[in-house]
Amino acid sequence: MEEFKVIIVEDVQLELKGTEHIFKSEIPEATIIGTAQNESELWKLMRQGVPDMILLDLGLGGSTTVGVDICRQLRDRYSNLKILIFTGEILNERLWIEALSAGADGGIGTTYNFQIDNIKGVYNSFKDGD
Repeated sequence: MEEFKVIIVEDVQLELKGTEHIFKSEIPEATIIGTAQNESELWKLMRQGVPDMILLDLGLGGSTTVGVDICRQLRDRYSNLKILIFTGEILNERLWIEALSAGADGGIGTTYNFQIDNIKGVYNSFKDGD
């Protein structure tokens, strides 16, 4: 698998640090070029450099609509960006459709086993189609 750059967007410090650790220990191909705990931090990072993938907390700031809106903005501005949402929320069908319609390439739950294969799979499936 080729190396790829990632930004992690998560507002809960413990989950952010845990996710960073998992990437560093389990996905050596990924280089974390930044982390953000809110929307303004994300846009600041995006101005510094566009990653290959963003791992986006859907419930950023306690509201799933914020995550969906950010996802839509990212997709509109960066069509080749891979957007993988993650959430501790149970995704109902409506919310999942909203996230996918906004441009998410996939999603994983943080309250279950962190699915490393999903991250690699999303990256690989779209890398080949670019």
